[in-house]
Amino acid sequence: ETPAHVSIKTAFCFILLGLATGVPACAQGTFQNLSFESASVPATQPPTDPGPPLDVTIALPGWSAFIGTNQVGTVRYNNATIGTASLSLIGTDAAGLNVLEGNFSALLQAGLHGPGANIPSEVSLRQTGMLPSDAQSLQFKALSYVVGVVPPFSVSVGGQNLVLAVLESTPNFTLYGADVAAFAGATRELRFTVTTPDGRLNNLFLDSIRFGPVIPEPGTVALLAVGAATLLWRVRKRNA
Repeated sequence: ETPAHVSIKTAFCFILLGLATGVPACAQGTFQNLSFESASVPATQPPTDPGPPLDVTIALPGWSAFIGTNQVGTVRYNNATIGTASLSLIGTDAAGLNVLEGNFSALLQAGLHGPGANIPSEVSLRQTGMLPSDAQSLQFKALSYVVGVVPPFSVSVGGQNLVLAVLESTPNFTLYGADVAAFAGATRELRFTVTTPDGRLNNLFLDSIRFGPVIPEPGTVALLAVGAATLLWRVRKRNA
């Protein structure tokens, strides 16, 4: 292949990346394990409950897990509760629970907690790091499996709640995006919180968190598609 062919194919790949993710990923600063793929599940761990809980440092490295204001040291594996507040790591070997992308997703369940399991308690995942210097947006995939119920959840950076926009909606997940340009290059806490004001179980699968440039408008995405098709046609023509 000539250098021109390589350059065209490289540009084509970048356009496809933008179309596939909605926003091309940029550097992720000092944040870790934003896709939850760094889990180190022991080979002896049963694929489904009942099994021993996993240490957070193994299941969700880089993250801190909270039920209410209490930090917890362990999370469930491949298990969803039916009423109590909990955090879980879900793998592709889970029965009846789907991973949103890759090999693992996180599951946040706000519900009842406390000595008598009767106190409505929120759950949250938190991580402090430096946002990329070129970060303009944050995007992530999420899903509720409670039919007809949209679980109340929030995402904050440095204690400030982000205004979320739906970028894509599918049967398997919803892709959300938010403007984080004001925090680019700064060290801040990133927090995902699921709440339950009335004690009802609210669930949220979470995955594929990434920082990126400005979220393109639908018209921009359409232009990218046309550009990708044009580049592909040129590559094929030159190789003919």
